[in-house]
Amino acid sequence: PTLEINDFIIVKKPDTIKVNDIISYKTDENKKEILHRVISINGNEIITKGDANNDVDNYKIEESQVIGVVNVKIPYIGYPTIWIKEL
Repeated sequence: PTLEINDFIIVKKPDTIKVNDIISYKTDENKKEILHRVISINGNEIITKGDANNDVDNYKIEESQVIGVVNVKIPYIGYPTIWIKEL
């Protein structure tokens, strides 16, 4: 995977979303923020897949659900947040 659980990332709302971008989005059924790679785009529908997953996601994302595209990754800086959540 390109991103690890301890990475700190910054996302930016893009002008356009492209295949191979890593996007942050929320689905209707899952209110959590998800980071997955764009595999294909068909009109307003975006197909995604997690880098560590074997299969594409079984749902389609619309552009309106996209929070942003990963713009910056800072490795290891997320460890303190993980430790605090585990307390």
